[in-house]
Amino acid sequence: MNDESSKKSTLDIIASSPQFKSSMKKLAVLAGILTIVGLVMKLCGMPESELLLVTGMSSLALTAFFSAWIPSPFEAISHTWKFAMKLTGFSLAVTTMGLLFLIMHWNGSTMMLTVGLSLLGVSIITWCFIFPIIKEEYKKKKNNN
Repeated sequence: MNDESSKKSTLDIIASSPQFKSSMKKLAVLAGILTIVGLVMKLCGMPESELLLVTGMSSLALTAFFSAWIPSPFEAISHTWKFAMKLTGFSLAVTTMGLLFLIMHWNGSTMMLTVGLSLLGVSIITWCFIFPIIKEEYKKKKNNN
């Protein structure tokens, strides 16, 4: 076993598989559908909406959290990519759960939304610095082909 593979966590290894990406896409679509149907039912006053909302939004939060381990397409920015992806995934997961708590009128929504949205702001600023690097790496890759 080489040094690079021994440094990878189990989630890094799983996230680099093609099955992970396709299953995360399917889970995100299913979670989005459940959330939208749950929200419409909640607006209509149906009591079954709570189960759909909790299932859908929790699944969306899990999808956001686990998407943080998607590997970088370029080796030159792998450390920066990991930081930005983990920050983005965590902040989206916390924000989504905060929204669920807010919709369900559970305690803790204000704190979760404050933390999640603050981290999301930092994440957006981080991506503003990363996108020019990604653009350059794509240009280099395109010119090499």
